[in-house]
Amino acid sequence: MVSSHADAEAVVAATRSSRHSRSRSSIRCLGFVLIFLVSFSTSIWRILIDDHRSNLPKDGSLLFLLHEYARNNSQTASSTFFWSGPYPWSNNQTETDEHSNSIADDDNLEEDETTTIGGKKKKLLYTVTTLSEYNSGRRNLVKGSDRFQETLLPILTESVYSMLDDTDYHVDVYLICGYVLSEDRRAVLRQALPATVGLEIWEDALPLNYPMKDFVEQGDDSTSSTPKNTSVLEDHARGLARQHRFVLKDKLPYYDVFVQFEDDMLIKGAHVTNYANMAEHLRQLRTEAAGLEGKIEALAYNKPNYTWPLTPSQLKRTMPGFMRVEAVLNETLTPIPSLKYQVPVDLVVDGVDGVNGPSNHSTTILLDASVCCHVSESIATARLPLAPIAHNLITWETQILPLGVRHMPKLLKTTTTITAAANHNDTHAKNYTLDWVVLQRGTPYPFGLADYWSGTDGYYQNDTVDWRPATGERKYLNNQGGYIATQWQLVEWDLEVCQGGGYLPPFEGYNYGAQNGLDLRDVEYWSGGLQLVTKCGMQRIMNLHPDFFPRHILYHTSNNKQEQLQNVKERFTRLDDLYGMLNTVKKNAIRNLQEPPQSRNMKKELTGIGKMLLQKVDT
Repeated sequence: MVSSHADAEAVVAATRSSRHSRSRSSIRCLGFVLIFLVSFSTSIWRILIDDHRSNLPKDGSLLFLLHEYARNNSQTASSTFFWSGPYPWSNNQTETDEHSNSIADDDNLEEDETTTIGGKKKKLLYTVTTLSEYNSGRRNLVKGSDRFQETLLPILTESVYSMLDDTDYHVDVYLICGYVLSEDRRAVLRQALPATVGLEIWEDALPLNYPMKDFVEQGDDSTSSTPKNTSVLEDHARGLARQHRFVLKDKLPYYDVFVQFEDDMLIKGAHVTNYANMAEHLRQLRTEAAGLEGKIEALAYNKPNYTWPLTPSQLKRTMPGFMRVEAVLNETLTPIPSLKYQVPVDLVVDGVDGVNGPSNHSTTILLDASVCCHVSESIATARLPLAPIAHNLITWETQILPLGVRHMPKLLKTTTTITAAANHNDTHAKNYTLDWVVLQRGTPYPFGLADYWSGTDGYYQNDTVDWRPATGERKYLNNQGGYIATQWQLVEWDLEVCQGGGYLPPFEGYNYGAQNGLDLRDVEYWSGGLQLVTKCGMQRIMNLHPDFFPRHILYHTSNNKQEQLQNVKERFTRLDDLYGMLNTVKKNAIRNLQEPPQSRNMKKELTGIGKMLLQKVDT
């Protein structure tokens, strides 16, 4: 019995061993099959990718970068190279009117039959963010007034028609609302827009976050904070200005230019063409400056730093800027103070190269306010003048005191791509030139460019100002109420320029903190262009040519700052006065340039690479 029992156990053990062996063999075979299938499919996929890429320009071209960007940064699953929307955090509120053209995405990639330079019509996405359907009564606005009907609708449609009339872009609209838009108002908006303009609406778009009153600031950075109470969530009104970044990332592959502004900012076609032309001009300068790194010392010897050549890295961080203005509504109730800082106003421009060619005579400049600030009769009101002139436009977000000018390098070879965005009727856009510019404030060391400061010639010696204000002083930062970006700029900002988490979602990294940026950052940080300047180190410039300077001017159509800021009226400056003072500074810079090196008035304050290189030149 013992022997039989032992034999039986041996048989069972042998059977189990055989089964385990067969099981292991099966697993190994299955593993080999899976490895083969994965390898085979990967090889096929790589062949497909390589075949697809073989039709694309090499060497880091924009299209290749977009493919790589979409493949590596997609936030949603997609069967194509590009990601598809809507984003999971959008609460599926993005909708398209069934009777209108939808805006571009993975499901709507039909080519437009209309062609322009390059063989295909360029596309523009105009994103507007609006917080309230009715005004709350803050900031000197009438409480309960219909903001949708009186501000959003007329300004949005006026902007769209101007972009269609004055550019060759196909235009689509994306509206981000902090409230739920009724079906009736959807229909009103759809009817007000041309049938060719696509429309998408993201309503109730306020992000959720912990109550702001429960936040505790940390350190000296006002944007760094942590919540005390993590048991309650509420709408984060400031965060609405952040939401357009999700739209930018979602729509990045499908548009050439992105225009995103607050609902009371008038954006005209002239703004878009000027921005696109200037951005392309800077990019071509960057191409021509390749190989200049490390050679500036020799090229700049015995030259003022505000005329030094710019390196590719400096030009990468240089972008067109904007300045907001309002139209004076009542000279009696809102008197504009006399010039605070006594830089002479000089509106005579010497030898300007105009749209008809070089000019050797002096011309008294009357800035053309129509390109920025005139509106149609159908929307003009007592609070929205029909055709304000430059003398009746005021700025409040900077003054002559901190500003300086510089001379830009000459472009050696102009290509047709610079004028590709220009309407055939826009003569100024087709004759774009970039010579002297004004540098806007906010860019931190070491990224700011050197300039010729307005106070270099001693205009402020009798004032209370001891020296030039710091570049980051808030009241001179020029909040723009929005910004424009090209497709290639957004890729560079996100992947290269903006450190600590990039520029687009998911807002992770040391720059955005534990709350993904939903802390004490304000509207100006997200949508006013200030993150680009103060955190990413971009340098904004405005063309001082009298034909192009008005195209950097944006009309704040609420016209309420002149009433809201009555206690700081000294900030107000008439637009033509400011331009005349900048013209004086430019002439001083030219005169200084013509002096012998030992006689020049050298700036005491330099920024960025200028400070380091000047020390080498001087030694």
